[in-house]
Amino acid sequence: MPRYLLTFGLMLFSLALALNPDTQALLQQAQQLAQQARTQKVAPSPDAELWREAIDKASQATQLEPSAPETWQVLAGLYTETKFWSKADEAWKQYLKLQTAPDPQVLPQLATVHMNLGYAAYKQQDWTQAQTRFKAAAQYAPQDPAPQEWLGRIALEQGDFAAARGYYQTAVQIRPSEANKYFLTLSSNAQSYGADATHAFLQGYDAYTAGDKAGAQTFFARAVQAAPQWLEAKRWLARVQLEQNQTSDALATWQQIASSPQATAGDKYFLKQAQLANQYGAPAAKAYLDGVAIFPSDKNQALSLFQQATQAAPTFGEAWYWLGRSAYETKNFALAVQAYGQAVQLEPTNQEAKYWLDQAQKAAK
Repeated sequence: MPRYLLTFGLMLFSLALALNPDTQALLQQAQQLAQQARTQKVAPSPDAELWREAIDKASQATQLEPSAPETWQVLAGLYTETKFWSKADEAWKQYLKLQTAPDPQVLPQLATVHMNLGYAAYKQQDWTQAQTRFKAAAQYAPQDPAPQEWLGRIALEQGDFAAARGYYQTAVQIRPSEANKYFLTLSSNAQSYGADATHAFLQGYDAYTAGDKAGAQTFFARAVQAAPQWLEAKRWLARVQLEQNQTSDALATWQQIASSPQATAGDKYFLKQAQLANQYGAPAAKAYLDGVAIFPSDKNQALSLFQQATQAAPTFGEAWYWLGRSAYETKNFALAVQAYGQAVQLEPTNQEAKYWLDQAQKAAK
């Protein structure tokens, strides 16, 4: 949840005149110590000396005047800033008991505490507690999509697809990102695949985004096994197989996908990549297809990609042909002669390669 782990600075507010002078002094000292820590760029932590001293001063103030909301606000703000979430939660609860109409400036801090405690509960698979926390965060930060995204995620995990759609619809309204749109579509279709397949798919997605491709493959395979008709799960499985250089498995999976009536042009493209990867290796296939895609707009970059493809797979005749074409169009005629020559040697029936080899030889003279 890195996009939401924000630190909200402790706001400096005017202390109420009704506070005991000793309490006021402690709160002022706490604020000064916190500001000193910020100025010295001390990482916010309850274990860092300046932050620890600031928290101690604020804690003493709550003991002197436990019925004053200002004391709890300062202490809660310090715990929030130092990411001591459980203590921050306790202090904010005390503040809210005493301050029925909370200062609007503290609402983002309240939302941050609930988001982090919600995420911790989610990691422990305590769905009820996680939902409670994320709902509270949504209440305190209604324009932040993150609580809606996590509520949608939990609903998906639990197989409550109607609720998931509602949460993701709200998330899309707040932030119409591609990820939110993707999960809105996923939640709309998940009813067809069932809770087990959806849960495995989400685990695979998490593993993949965390860089654990082997784990992702296991979960995506589990999702496909639970819902063999689910093309999106198969796409992710095939993607991971190809990225792990399991070219024959990837080819078989992409063939299944491409044979479906719901197959897209993108599926046909990745089938081609899998076919080439199975023959010449994944790095050569990717470099070649990237080169073909970029050739119309950037021939020099395409040339570099075709060189990568031919170096990775010296018997890749089609890559040699495109290297010759890129070299010819960038007026590197010597390289064009070499590349077209290799293409003709590897594919003697390639009449275009023979023609352009002749043209390159003439241009090179």
